[in-house]
Amino acid sequence: MARSGGGKREGGAAVVSAQRGKTWLTFFGRPSLVRGRRVLPLELRYRKGCALLAFLSSQPSRTTRRGALADLLWPDLAEAEGRRNLRVVLNDLAQAMSGAGFDGALEIGRDWVTFRCHAGLLTDEMLLRALAGGEAADFSPLASKLTESPWCDLGGRGGGRG
Repeated sequence: MARSGGGKREGGAAVVSAQRGKTWLTFFGRPSLVRGRRVLPLELRYRKGCALLAFLSSQPSRTTRRGALADLLWPDLAEAEGRRNLRVVLNDLAQAMSGAGFDGALEIGRDWVTFRCHAGLLTDEMLLRALAGGEAADFSPLASKLTESPWCDLGGRGGGRG
């Protein structure tokens, strides 16, 4: 499957090379895909799909067992029932990502799931790493939108109240 083509991720290095024409997968406010100035809300049938995508995209390339995801999202259900629910949510999520042009962003195996960040897809995790490392110049106006927020304090780099 496709991997991030931006290079190494340590210290936000993959993010620094971000250019216009990329898509930002964001969960700040309503979960959306931001392409240039267009904001495309994520159209998922299930709220748990947004939670699952946020969790997976915050840990790109990490393989997570389906049982662990089912326990995380449906802690009060038996594992078999939680895994059934997870299968439905994953199917909806995979269709939404494919419809947005990100086929293969989710690698779904029989017992595991992995989020693969495409070269054209940026995540909140990548943006926050770049902001924390002082390397967010290529993220304007995305970075300014976050750093102007009163809840965003990045040790003097952001505009948040500290």
